[in-house]
Amino acid sequence: MDFGFTDDQRDIQRTARDLLGERSTFAKVREHAEARTTDQALWRELCELGWPGIAISEAHGGQGLGTIELSILCEELGRSLAPVPFLASAIAACVIEHAGSAEQRERWLPGLASGESIGAGGPARSTAPRSWS
Repeated sequence: MDFGFTDDQRDIQRTARDLLGERSTFAKVREHAEARTTDQALWRELCELGWPGIAISEAHGGQGLGTIELSILCEELGRSLAPVPFLASAIAACVIEHAGSAEQRERWLPGLASGESIGAGGPARSTAPRSWS
């Protein structure tokens, strides 16, 4: 069995590595980290390439690829420390696509696929006391 990437997957990896190597330089990453901002220009470029929708079904505006392609992008974005909201959006899209209702998929996936909507993550906060019984 061949467990290596396909030619298309290697193309995704190479494209991501090259683009992020040019756009997500150490100086840019540091600038955005210190300012606590995201790189909006880079995010727009990634959206134009369809990256936020790589694993979202074509029926909802995505590319309809799979978790391997999604993982390749996540690895390359992590390698470059790209200051973009990709991971939170990808997680939101995966949860909605696989566990959301049809109404939720129709409402949220097209925006997540295009990058117009951005996923968010953080600890759940509740004012109610926790009950362990």
